[in-house]
Amino acid sequence: MLHVDIFTLGIFQVHSYLMYDDVTQEAVLIDTGKDPVEILDTLRRKNLDLKLLLYTHTHIDHIEGHQLIREAYPDLPAWVHAADQFWIDALPMQAQMFRMPVPEPPVITGYVEPGHVFSLSHCTIEARFCPGHTPGGVSYYVPEGPFLFTGDTLFAGAIGRTDFPRGDFNTLMHSISTQILTLPDETIVYSGHGPVTTIGNERAGNPYLAPIV
Repeated sequence: MLHVDIFTLGIFQVHSYLMYDDVTQEAVLIDTGKDPVEILDTLRRKNLDLKLLLYTHTHIDHIEGHQLIREAYPDLPAWVHAADQFWIDALPMQAQMFRMPVPEPPVITGYVEPGHVFSLSHCTIEARFCPGHTPGGVSYYVPEGPFLFTGDTLFAGAIGRTDFPRGDFNTLMHSISTQILTLPDETIVYSGHGPVTTIGNERAGNPYLAPIV
């Protein structure tokens, strides 16, 4: 059976998600908020086998815990869309924007292509290209859940900001319309901040989606 543990980290209260199967013990980590010590403790306590690290996007709050994870798992594959390398290269600018220390840049081992499917023994994870909040935003769909990890593309009752460099509102709305609202209503949405929701709840009640539902 699949489980999702939620870790809310750092001053931006970003969610990192640990999805794992209680039979195979295989685990996947989505995004790395600041000081992910609790994630490492959970991996050890539950004797989980961390197979994969996936990034929804590379704004500083979603990647600043990467170094600690990498120290514990130096061979862990880490994936992001190539268009978000822009924000990794701009980490000093990001840190300056928020008056934060510059973290070590994440070591990316693979670039996600639209439609890329990661196959594990307990599930498949489909990469859905969702630019708009950032140029390389990705949502990860797990049909066996069904779960969708949206990063900062879609929230409960809201959508992602598009006023940062290379953000675009029309692109974001197109991503939500074609890559997210096409999923079943019962799909559980795990976003980068805020409460858990479902596709059905957002289709019915998210005011930002009224023009496209």
